[in-house]
Amino acid sequence: MKKGFILCTMLLSMIFSLQAQSLTELYKELRDDMYNQATTSPDIQKQIDRALDKVDAAGFDEADTLQWKAKLDYISARVYMEADMADKKDFEKFRSKDAEVRFERAYDALGAFLEIKEDSDVLTLRADILGQLCLLKGTSFTMANGLNIRKMTDRALELNPENAKALVLAGNDRVYTPKIFGGKPRDGIALFEQAENMPNAEKDDLFNIYSGIGVAWQKLKNKDLARFWMNKALTIYPENIYIQRMMAEI
Repeated sequence: MKKGFILCTMLLSMIFSLQAQSLTELYKELRDDMYNQATTSPDIQKQIDRALDKVDAAGFDEADTLQWKAKLDYISARVYMEADMADKKDFEKFRSKDAEVRFERAYDALGAFLEIKEDSDVLTLRADILGQLCLLKGTSFTMANGLNIRKMTDRALELNPENAKALVLAGNDRVYTPKIFGGKPRDGIALFEQAENMPNAEKDDLFNIYSGIGVAWQKLKNKDLARFWMNKALTIYPENIYIQRMMAEI
């Protein structure tokens, strides 16, 4: 009886592991499509809806379910934002509101996760989402919530100093924040370089690192280095319209 219970537990563990692996692979595909603006919004949203159904059917524990749903809602919201940026005829202007709704849902889900346990990756994603909401909601929301981005990022790095995504967020904070509010592009470059050397740096992290360094050098009035790093970012996601447009403006 005891052996049967152990075998059943092992089998369930293997099933959950395979399901998580499948979702991870799908998530990365959706993420890459989003950065490359390679998939029209309706198509990619259908894929995300199917992935959300997989999460519901997977039988994960509450924390894992909350995290997966938040990650997929995050990608869904980013797709709507990238669609607006791409400025294509089949993308409608109200999509930014769709992005806002999905970011808020993801933010709340990660808040519920953190009531169960503290996690560096979850804090990082929640800080990222809050940053995206600041872009969508404007100045008053940013003034009320902006400091919480840095607080969550700092806590994520306390829990895991080698968290590449948290280092990228910290770099973004130094580079994209106006100088009058404490922006320090050179400090941002140092954080990006640190993130690049982390073993857990993924494809999107490298893109954000290279583009962030490019923006930093642009702010520091070095056009040659700005072009170099933005070109390097485009070797990862060559169809990214945001960087293409920035390159055209240098």
